[in-house]
Amino acid sequence: LGAVRAATGAAQYDAVLSWFFASGLATEGEFTFGTAQHPLREEFIRSAGLAVGTDLSRLHTIRSEEGALSAKDALLFSLTQQPTEFQKRYDAFVREVCVPRMAALLEGAGGEDEEEIFYQAFPCVRVVQPD
Repeated sequence: LGAVRAATGAAQYDAVLSWFFASGLATEGEFTFGTAQHPLREEFIRSAGLAVGTDLSRLHTIRSEEGALSAKDALLFSLTQQPTEFQKRYDAFVREVCVPRMAALLEGAGGEDEEEIFYQAFPCVRVVQPD
């Protein structure tokens, strides 16, 4: 981040980060959404060619339908193809759930009315076991 600070200018960089941390936008939290309307887990699993009930904690040990790749490798490969159903569902989730929530948080924090919000088009997906 030091390089970004130098390229942006220390004063501007520090001002933006100070506003961000003071606004509450940096506070992590949880929110709920309709999984029937946004079945991300199911499409994620289907992208690997697996049954919907697959135990994701074992993803690295399961072979793909073709048997040549692990299910994890098959899933990661499928996410690079254009476009997968998971990618379509992810885009809809971001646009219909996340962006309106972020816009409301930004407005509540006294931010400007943003006309554009950028997001990572290719999702960073982590599969972890619950506590």
